[in-house]
Amino acid sequence: MNVLKKFLFDAFASAAGAALSTLAILTGAYIFLGGTIEEFLTQRIPTCQTPRDLHPVPKHLVSATDGGTQSAPNFLPAKAVDGFGGSIWLPRMRINHDQPMLPTFAKKEEGRSLQVLLPEPLDVRLICVNNGLANSEWNYANWGKVRTIRTSWDDSETISTLQSLPVERMGDEQEVARGIGVVDKFTIELIDAHAGIKIHTYNKTECGGSPEWRKGANGMTRIQSAHTEGCIIEPTRRAGLSEISIYYSE
Repeated sequence: MNVLKKFLFDAFASAAGAALSTLAILTGAYIFLGGTIEEFLTQRIPTCQTPRDLHPVPKHLVSATDGGTQSAPNFLPAKAVDGFGGSIWLPRMRINHDQPMLPTFAKKEEGRSLQVLLPEPLDVRLICVNNGLANSEWNYANWGKVRTIRTSWDDSETISTLQSLPVERMGDEQEVARGIGVVDKFTIELIDAHAGIKIHTYNKTECGGSPEWRKGANGMTRIQSAHTEGCIIEPTRRAGLSEISIYYSE
């Protein structure tokens, strides 16, 4: 038995030594070419932009529900998993009397939560979201963005702070959870939001057309340049998620 133990220990030590030697050689080569150890290690970490060896769960196999609390037909939960960034899931909103132009979600958790259902239990390693309405540059800037988001599964949860990205990055997804494990569902809860941006434009479509002007809760003011008429559109008091992407490991 002692001989067998020694054999197994020596074999393990030899294999571990070879693996470490290989890692040391690769790291050394990377550093020699001008990189750093930190860069070398992070090169292998899956991200929303580069998921590497992870597999995306096909959107047509994913479903989402908010328990029937959403009344706006254009912003239903399915919009967050339809594979189209130009649509959006909008939870229930309320008026914030202290900050009237700040998008504010419903007080009750069920009014601002979304449950995502997978086709089967999967080893989920990464969950990403596209934050805001990304169907046009001016809508993306004018609408609010989610700031704090809670992702929960089984008996675990994580809270993430999302950025309000500039228009140039409106297609970029942001990470909300990592290393989830084997699950067939999880819940996303929106906690608070970034305010949208006031838009100055001379585009007639954005201003609602001419001579009729769009009327809406966000308000609109006419402006005049030397050659044409435009408008100032106040920030929209809405915020939601246009896409939720799930990546798993086989």
